[in-house]
Amino acid sequence: MLGAGTCQNCIRSNYACMKNSQCCSKYCKFLVCV
Repeated sequence: MLGAGTCQNCIRSNYACMKNSQCCSKYCKFLVCV
């Protein structure tokens, strides 16, 4: 379930997803949370 952070197609070098592990924990290397 998506919360305040929405998972979108990522940029591999973007670490923004790490700030929202609930959204992208297992996709962190492929998704970016905004």
